[in-house]
Amino acid sequence: MFRLVVLLSLLLAFSVSCNNRNIRKELAQMMNSEIKIPHLHHAIFNGKDTVMHFSNETSVRMIAIFDSTFCASCHLPNMKVWNEVISYSKATDSKFEPIFIFSPKQEEIVSLKQSLRENMFEWPFFIDENGDFLKNNPFIPQDSRFHTFLLNSENKIILVGSPINNEDLWSMYKEQIQIQIQINQ
Repeated sequence: MFRLVVLLSLLLAFSVSCNNRNIRKELAQMMNSEIKIPHLHHAIFNGKDTVMHFSNETSVRMIAIFDSTFCASCHLPNMKVWNEVISYSKATDSKFEPIFIFSPKQEEIVSLKQSLRENMFEWPFFIDENGDFLKNNPFIPQDSRFHTFLLNSENKIILVGSPINNEDLWSMYKEQIQIQIQINQ
């Protein structure tokens, strides 16, 4: 029942578009799909290149993928809007892990890395230089509204949409995060 409410809420949020039928179809295709996370190890954390691994002890993950359509130089200075999500993760003792993945065009990789180093984010940002994440998950639409989602411990999508600047969706994320943490204890 809860998933039905979540699905209907997300559908209402996207109902403004004239492509309503396509959005419903894409959202339905994504829900409960298993995400295949490639072996991304290259990250930039606190302005430094580093090798990172995803934790196996995480109960729930939020993936935010910024593909080649994302203007990194335009938006990187504003990435601090994710601080509330990062703070929430820290408060869960790493049972909830936000994962930020950049998949830039080949010609933008150097400038993206430089920008990430200069901005000194206190959270790792993974660099997917070959676009493996979206290749491994071809059911994810190109529409960036579908590029942020919450995964359960089995890497299945349980929520879709960015919680940034959307208090209702952020509340739904927090509720699902707590449910998933309790399920996995």
